[in-house]
Amino acid sequence: MQQQDQLIRNFSNITGCQDHNKCLNYLQMGNFELENAIQLFFDLEIQSQQFVAPIQKGNQQEPKLPQRQRRQIQENFELEQSQTTQELIQKYKNYKENKIDEEAGLVSGVWKLAKALFSKNQNYGEEFQKHIQSKKVKIEIKFEMGSFQDNIKIAQNRNYPIFVYVHDISFLKILQAMFQCKSFVYIVNKNFISYAFIANQETLAQLPSQNIEIPSILIYRINFVDEICLMKQIKLFPQTNFEELTQEIKSIRSAISKVNAQEKQAKRLVENPEQINQSQIDKFIQKQMEMEIKKQQEIEQREREELLQKQDFEYMMALKQADEKKKKINDEKLKQDQLIQQQQEEEEQRQFMKATALSGLPQEPQENCITIQLRFFDKVITRNFNFTDKIQIIFDFVICQDDALFLNPRADIDLIQNFPKLSLFDKKDMTIQEVFNDSTGEQLIILENE
Repeated sequence: MQQQDQLIRNFSNITGCQDHNKCLNYLQMGNFELENAIQLFFDLEIQSQQFVAPIQKGNQQEPKLPQRQRRQIQENFELEQSQTTQELIQKYKNYKENKIDEEAGLVSGVWKLAKALFSKNQNYGEEFQKHIQSKKVKIEIKFEMGSFQDNIKIAQNRNYPIFVYVHDISFLKILQAMFQCKSFVYIVNKNFISYAFIANQETLAQLPSQNIEIPSILIYRINFVDEICLMKQIKLFPQTNFEELTQEIKSIRSAISKVNAQEKQAKRLVENPEQINQSQIDKFIQKQMEMEIKKQQEIEQREREELLQKQDFEYMMALKQADEKKKKINDEKLKQDQLIQQQQEEEEQRQFMKATALSGLPQEPQENCITIQLRFFDKVITRNFNFTDKIQIIFDFVICQDDALFLNPRADIDLIQNFPKLSLFDKKDMTIQEVFNDSTGEQLIILENE
């Protein structure tokens, strides 16, 4: 794409053509060869230039056309050196001579043969469209009504090639695939007069071509001596890739444009021969100056528009960033509020459990009991327990103590007998006597688990 844009810029700088589509059209006609495209431009455009305003003389310095470009213009106008041009000129001369003796309205070559075949002028195009609509298929290509002869006349009047689709009713999916390819539909609608019909012995007889395979696409053009020329016949299959076929259709259209340009050139030379002269060069120079001024104005306008677009874009980006930042702050605040609420609920639940455990503790006995020292990280608490109390009672007593006694009040705890080493975490359902036998005093270490 960048290479094509560079070719268009180079072509515009040399020829002064500011019409982007025209530059691209000449490059396509020249098969994207810059020298060929420039030659076609000078062949077709320079002779037809009609400028009104004269070049200012006097003190104003007249711009000089580069020597290389001046030589190029002169060489392009020496058309007799082109063998193709000579052949086309001779063909058109013969056509004009023969046309004098022919019946008015008749044309030569294949066109006369086609005319003989068109004795029965049916509306095959309408029959095709009604058939397709009955199949609930949306027709995307702008197919014309009538017969092939009718559409040849339309193509001749509009100076367009004709795209003919020969339909086989057993291959409807091929037509559907064609319609689904948007690029294919766009190229056909833009560059061709389109016509379609259902293939049978009667409808095929309207075409000047023989041995037509179906379904297929046929592309015709009417040349400058009114001959119907088949440019391409393309057999379609269920596996046809219409994206690839789009490129082939574009190439065919470019080739037709190139041939049309050559024929137009030869026709003009026969009907109105002229040679390039200094006056035409002067007019060309003036046109170049006018185009250069216009080009500069367009560049300045484009720069202003780009600046405005950039400012609008930056403003929208700033708004977007501000919205995103605000949303992020709100999301973080919401997350923080949810975390605080969760912590509050957990703390309330823990305090409720402590209160419940404290209210469920049995009264501390004074005799026939065991004395247990509970060693916290910086304090020791001693309490008596009944031998029949479960180990869970000791855990409940520890849990009920003040939070300041713990490194982490919310951590799970375990009670560890130092000697012999013993964890009471899994013995909560056992009685104190079952764990410590008849011991009257024990020391337990409070272990806080992460």
